[in-house]
Amino acid sequence: MPGLTARLEQLQDDVAWFARATELRVHVVRADPSMHEPVVRMINKGARLADHPYPYLGFYEPSSGAGGGWAERYATLEAAYAVICEALVARGKSVPPLAAEAGDGTHASFGARLLRWIWTTAQVVLKPVVILAPDNVQEPNRWSNEVLALINEQRLREVRWVLVVPETVAVAPLTGPVGAAALVTDCLAPPGEAAADLDKMIANATAAGSGATGHARAGMAWPSVAPPPPKHPVQFSPEDQAREKLRLCLLRFASQSQKQQGTDAVRTLYDAHQLCANAGLVDERLAVHLLLANTLSSVGDARRGLSELDAVSSEATTLARPEYALQAAQAKAALQAGLKDTRGAIASYAQAIALARSIGDSVRPLLIELLRAMGQLSLAHGLEPQALDAWREALTIAQAAPPGAHLGNAAEVARAMAQLCRSRGQYAQAVSLEQQADALEAAPLKAAEAEAAKSVGAE
Repeated sequence: MPGLTARLEQLQDDVAWFARATELRVHVVRADPSMHEPVVRMINKGARLADHPYPYLGFYEPSSGAGGGWAERYATLEAAYAVICEALVARGKSVPPLAAEAGDGTHASFGARLLRWIWTTAQVVLKPVVILAPDNVQEPNRWSNEVLALINEQRLREVRWVLVVPETVAVAPLTGPVGAAALVTDCLAPPGEAAADLDKMIANATAAGSGATGHARAGMAWPSVAPPPPKHPVQFSPEDQAREKLRLCLLRFASQSQKQQGTDAVRTLYDAHQLCANAGLVDERLAVHLLLANTLSSVGDARRGLSELDAVSSEATTLARPEYALQAAQAKAALQAGLKDTRGAIASYAQAIALARSIGDSVRPLLIELLRAMGQLSLAHGLEPQALDAWREALTIAQAAPPGAHLGNAAEVARAMAQLCRSRGQYAQAVSLEQQADALEAAPLKAAEAEAAKSVGAE
């Protein structure tokens, strides 16, 4: 793979440059999921190439679910602090322990804990390089906005960031705020090579056999001569065996999608859905069904896509999995909006909003985003009262949230309302809403900073 090899060689050079050129604040590395592990391994070598021993803090948790993975990153940050403390003690230095504190699972909470980490270690440890390299990004725009909030936060201006992003994440918004202090490396595999790699993985996984190692069954390269069998071989349940077959189906789907073989990709997903149904894999079945519906839409069969989204919603409701019904309603609303079916899109947004309300605080950011999107769609079609109702509810939810809570696009809602007020000549209200937007953006980290300063002072 000469193209990809050249890209990895460029990455090696850029990692060394970023390690030494401390005027650079952000290094964005574009990489396919299949290249995630070698890319991350190469980036971590930068810790040994710097002129001074900067701590490299790695966070590889997926950006998925209602919390976007920030609670898991918070836990990783806590563990990293313990490791730093042990290393310092071995060198005859020490830092005070961090006061116990429960994060609320948001990027602001993570940023506040990182800030306290920096303040507490400032006398003995240089400012860290933070590696954010999720192996899966479900909501690219949300992830970008949260990371940007951390990069742009003045109190974290001495932190340097390495961001490993898939093709779905736009690079320009991540690098724009820092200008020349950004470095970008493209490690995306050329399409032809990516398809060939997937086909090779499928062939490896198909030929592996039930007694093969986990790496071989997953399609990874493995010695042609099998290692000795383990003394205590693992016994796979029928569900585990079904998941192995599902993994192979999804590899096949990825290959077909890469080659733009839409009909074959859809057929593979139907097979995967049936496989999950036969094996009793409930969550996997719903996830595959959602993927099938979205794939149908992406290959131009919007009618069947909408039908399958309705089926997902019905199935999820029957199985008491409201989070999947919520995803289906959200996807349906976006698809209907794209098809200019405004009335249908607004009805689907209303269904998604009702589901989000029923699930509760764990999906608060998504509820705010749904209300923002519904308001924007309503306003675009002259339905100002409906738009204002949606936006007012979004701001009410944001104002009622606990300090430091993640509020999604609440600030954007306030700015949209301010713009509408200005268009009506209501300048005082517009100014008030703009100030509220500023406060919404600044409040979580300011509150956390105050708490961090108080705690550090007490220590």
